[in-house]
Amino acid sequence: MKQSHNILLLFLSVIVSACGSDEPFRHVVFADSPKMFSSVTDLSGGRSSSVIIEGVSYNIVFNDEPRQASLTITDLQVDPAGERIIATFTDLEWTYEPGSHEKQRSIRVDELHSSGSPAADVVLTDVSIIYTESNDMNPNATAGFYAEYTVNGSYYVISYPYSVLADGTTMVRGVADGDPATDDVLYDPVYAVSLDPATMTAALVSDGLVLDGKAADFELTGLRLGLDGRSYSLSTTPATRFTPADASSRWRFRDFNAKADLRDELNFVLELADDSLSVVVEGFLSPDLSTPRP
Repeated sequence: MKQSHNILLLFLSVIVSACGSDEPFRHVVFADSPKMFSSVTDLSGGRSSSVIIEGVSYNIVFNDEPRQASLTITDLQVDPAGERIIATFTDLEWTYEPGSHEKQRSIRVDELHSSGSPAADVVLTDVSIIYTESNDMNPNATAGFYAEYTVNGSYYVISYPYSVLADGTTMVRGVADGDPATDDVLYDPVYAVSLDPATMTAALVSDGLVLDGKAADFELTGLRLGLDGRSYSLSTTPATRFTPADASSRWRFRDFNAKADLRDELNFVLELADDSLSVVVEGFLSPDLSTPRP
């Protein structure tokens, strides 16, 4: 109860400061993540491998003037048998990430101490939390979260989204009857990825893919999900199924693999064929976004 009271006071303080201006909330951004899952590694050696813990979420209030932020982590859990807690961190400095065409606000700090009830005392170290908003030219209007930190010096945490919406550049290379065909560069396709940590599988759906002048959208299910620090990978298994959106599609599935960096990119290679044409579809997509932009 006291934790909820502290969060309410924090929210009210932001409202009061914003209402002091002629345009309330003009310089305030409220960033709420969907539920996410985390890979948690026990640095003390109590567990032999990392474990997946589901259900964490992040709320960040960014104030542009002054450039401060407050962070609330809900359902933070580092042991599958442990309790879920709410941890709040206030008066945080944040910066814009350089070199990105998207708007990225980041909180990077060596050490953070939670505020509020002593029962919820949490110390985060090596903190890197990034909130990304797609730019105004992007019709998908999405946002995404990246969170990496160590809890109380003992548990290394990286959080992943359950779903990703990615766009960027799609390159199509074809070989017809043994002769190279003309390469195509596409900017319209959008790819939705669903991650299932319970089964360590994934699915991918395309929207807007055109091959050889015709719509060629598809769904891939039964992909193997691999987690490796801030990266994840997708690869085929005997259970992988390729389903064209058009039941009369000419394309046969050959192979697929993907590699993603949670902060920057999702790249994939898809191989298809028909009786006379082999096609390699390569996606160079950035960044990984997962929730509607405010």
